[in-house]
Amino acid sequence: MSYTRSIINIQGIIASGKEFHKRLLFGIMRSPMSFFDTTPTGRIVNRFGKDIDSVDNNIPQSIRQWISCLLRIVSTVIILSRTEIWFLLIVPVLCIVFMAIERFYIAANRQLKRLESTTRSPIYSNFGETISGTSVIRAYQKENEFIKGNLVKVDHNLKFQYANLMCNRWLGIR
Repeated sequence: MSYTRSIINIQGIIASGKEFHKRLLFGIMRSPMSFFDTTPTGRIVNRFGKDIDSVDNNIPQSIRQWISCLLRIVSTVIILSRTEIWFLLIVPVLCIVFMAIERFYIAANRQLKRLESTTRSPIYSNFGETISGTSVIRAYQKENEFIKGNLVKVDHNLKFQYANLMCNRWLGIR
């Protein structure tokens, strides 16, 4: 049973990943030249990498967790309502409280993800520029400056990744 479920899950992930990548590439190839003039290459690569990672890793895991959580909630409500009927009066209040928490979380999480994505793009751009200008960097012996600059950009990005992780932990506790 578990083996069959895993095989079906992997086949679905591969099929959806291929379809998503095909559509994403089709959309990029149909973009006007002005898009490539105004959008840094690092940002495009960042979007490709992050979106494909989400389709391959995050979405299937989120769906599994959602189904598991939903089944636990339904079974808990059924058991509690069978033992204490008055519990059903509290369920709507709990739903309202949860929806209020969810609205607050979604707004904060959206902003943190936007900031994380914005600070990740310069890392990719800097990496691409460094690779293409390696000979010039070595000629002027500026390797350490580029390494330090890259570390500063990575550290700046990690601040928002950490904040996003803590936001998710906050929701988990609530």
